[in-house]
Amino acid sequence: MATAPAKRAEWNSTLSYWLTPARLCAVAAYFLFAGLTVAQSDSSDVNEAAATIEVAPKKSNDALTDTIFYESEYIDYDADKKVLLLLGQAQVKYQNITLQADTIVYTVDENQFQARGKPQLIEGSDTTAGDFMVYNIKTRRGRVSYATIHFEDTYFTGSSIVKSAENHLYIDEGDYTSCINAEHPDYFFYSRNVKIIPNDKIISRPVILNIGDAPIIMLPYFIMPLQKGRRSGWLTPMWGGNLNRGGYVDNIGYYYAPNDYVDFTIRAKAQEFSSFVLNASSNYALRYTLDGYVSGRYVLDNNLENAGQQWALEYRHNQLLTPDGRTRLSGYGELLSTRTFNQLYSDETREIEKQQLDANLSLSHKFESINASANLVWRRNHNLTTDRILEDMPYLDFNLHNRAIFPFVPGSDTSKTEPSWYNNIYYSYNTKANVRRDVYGADSLPGFIRPGMEHNLNLNSSQKILKYLDISPYFDTRASMFYGAIDTLVKDTLYIKDTVTYKVKNPDKDTRYPYYTLLDQIPEYFINENGDLDTLYTIIKESPQRTHLVRDTLNNEFNLVRSWRAGVNLSTRIYGIFPVGIFNVTGVRHILTPTVGYSYVPKHNLDRTFYDVRIAYDAPRSKPQQLVNFSLANQFQGKRFVGEGNSKKEQKFDILNVSASTAYDLEADNRKWRDLQLSASTSYSFLRLGYSSGFWFYDSDNKLVTPIQKDYSINLTSSNLSVSGSFWDGDLLRLDSLRSYVDPLDHQGRSGGSQSWNLGFSPSYNYRARRITPEEPFIPTKSFNLSTTAGFGFTNSLSVRWNGNYDFSSNQFTHNNFHFMYDLECWEMRFTWRPEKINPGYAFVVNVKKIPDIKWEQKGSKPVSQYSDSYYY
Repeated sequence: MATAPAKRAEWNSTLSYWLTPARLCAVAAYFLFAGLTVAQSDSSDVNEAAATIEVAPKKSNDALTDTIFYESEYIDYDADKKVLLLLGQAQVKYQNITLQADTIVYTVDENQFQARGKPQLIEGSDTTAGDFMVYNIKTRRGRVSYATIHFEDTYFTGSSIVKSAENHLYIDEGDYTSCINAEHPDYFFYSRNVKIIPNDKIISRPVILNIGDAPIIMLPYFIMPLQKGRRSGWLTPMWGGNLNRGGYVDNIGYYYAPNDYVDFTIRAKAQEFSSFVLNASSNYALRYTLDGYVSGRYVLDNNLENAGQQWALEYRHNQLLTPDGRTRLSGYGELLSTRTFNQLYSDETREIEKQQLDANLSLSHKFESINASANLVWRRNHNLTTDRILEDMPYLDFNLHNRAIFPFVPGSDTSKTEPSWYNNIYYSYNTKANVRRDVYGADSLPGFIRPGMEHNLNLNSSQKILKYLDISPYFDTRASMFYGAIDTLVKDTLYIKDTVTYKVKNPDKDTRYPYYTLLDQIPEYFINENGDLDTLYTIIKESPQRTHLVRDTLNNEFNLVRSWRAGVNLSTRIYGIFPVGIFNVTGVRHILTPTVGYSYVPKHNLDRTFYDVRIAYDAPRSKPQQLVNFSLANQFQGKRFVGEGNSKKEQKFDILNVSASTAYDLEADNRKWRDLQLSASTSYSFLRLGYSSGFWFYDSDNKLVTPIQKDYSINLTSSNLSVSGSFWDGDLLRLDSLRSYVDPLDHQGRSGGSQSWNLGFSPSYNYRARRITPEEPFIPTKSFNLSTTAGFGFTNSLSVRWNGNYDFSSNQFTHNNFHFMYDLECWEMRFTWRPEKINPGYAFVVNVKKIPDIKWEQKGSKPVSQYSDSYYY
């Protein structure tokens, strides 16, 4: 910045030149003098080097009631005029206020301090400096000429600063900046007249924003709030562009915070005056009781007949209804009026790529006295690909958890310290009830609303026999009830396609129904209101084909289905320990768990099926089912010592898990042995390797043979792997085109600091091969995804960050984002580029760090509809 007198003349001339108002700007300031006083003394002339005196205040209505300390190289007090003169490194201290200057004059009768020669007032963390200071401790008014003030990480200067009795500050020809180097700031604001009401607001007129020493924009009048924390006020508008939908103005609205527990925001987005998106949201929280938010969007567009159908709702709620925490109301979710809402009105990748929307609200209660719980749930799923909506309205689930039929109660007989076998017989009960709604949005497929209910009772026990064997018998029974039954035979198959017709001004920017196929676009010519020839296009699109199986409804009455099953499992554990001395591993433990089980399911006659209402029932069975199940689990664990000296301790870790299982069907006419299933997994540090495969016991002629491999899969995953380092010491890159001065002690990275880098990746590989018969070759399928992040700090101010996910199967990036940031101490620049398929685009933001609402922002994206439908399916 220029010198004070030259700068004032320069800006007075500049203000006369500016005629057009522009964007936001702000001025912030704070100045506070504290009253200082000193008691009378009989001494006349005192000349001491760095004299220090402690003076008790006089007892009067005008005096302060605390001790004042002052010191200087020369002290003179005129008892007749009651004037104290401090010369040479003068300093006065009162409470948390320190006044320093070359010369300080205190007039006792007028209660006034005058300071000259680089005066500086320090109050707490705030500092005020200038050429000349005057402060009256009685009227609590002050004035500073050519002042510089540091207040809450901000700096401002003024040709004159006056403090009123109301603690208001008035600044003439003031500058404001949040840059540490206030003499050579990257930006500052200039205003002729500024009024500061501490902890309330700043009023300034007019205001000019300067980058370097160049004036950029001007506002004739501006009010800036100073309140801390949440506060009500108008939102800062944003504007941007979209290659598909054109330019827009966003964030037009108001934020209202009536108290500490709730707030409300209402804002709007105008899209080239073709559509308006209204957004209302609220956050709420009450400690230990509830918290959540709700946000809704409603769209008005040129197609008035569809305006009422375009809306979106998102919410989250968590509430304790009772002080003991047993009763809770919670839920979260998203709702859309139409499945294309996000493609039409959202710029967020997260929303655009979603193909499933879930919403729920649950009321739950725990009955601790009987070890039971109950849940009443509303649940909704919206498939955005097929437009199918599944809704439970509501779903009831009651669980009575495992309870002993004959509980063990220690009595007076001290010899009975262990429960008897009958004390280990348990029962549990569960009931479910639901009303299911199954519809297809606005499509023509038929839907239904049907109720259902089921009861489940389980008896089980766990007993020890022969000391080493565990035997676990069980018995399950179920009763299910449905309203309405369906024939098992398929009567017809419907192949359904929907056709939509609407009109647009520009078909190249049309994003409605992105999954539909364009059949035709018919131009209509007309004379517009300006008398020019114009065109309107009628768009005809067809939806993808969907299949619907038609079955006859047998009845519309309640149907009851009963079933039961029973079984028993026998298992044991065999341990083996092998001492080893490899590296720091001291031993390997092998746990072998063989299990043999028997299950019986009786014959079940059922000539109908039922609507899918999330109620289970047993499928029809023409004869009983008797299975003998075999399984063998192997677990290998290692043992090692970690630490040194007295802190040395033993640690166990998993090495390998291998399991195999099969079953023998006693009722089957042929192929009695079920397929053999084999699985294995191991992990080390950040890597996990899994393997699974299936084997036939029979060939194509149903002859028992050595196991033939049916399928196999290999899965390799890892946690995030990361490395980091530095390129060189010291900055070799600097961006100082807006400033000619560089502070050698600048710690923001423009002239010092190391260049760091980091790289992280998380691979995921899956390979699977299967065949239908033993004679056929294996048909492989594989997927390989690599999630990667990288960051490069060229300086402490300039950095680049990238994250992406690459699918090697389709040879394309599913996510790809570049983030560039330049931090210039008091302002920052961010640029995000998304060269991806789902939501390509960019975002550019330049803002003041201390005042992020003062920014320039530009966004853009490519039309989603230009990509093929096959990508989404």
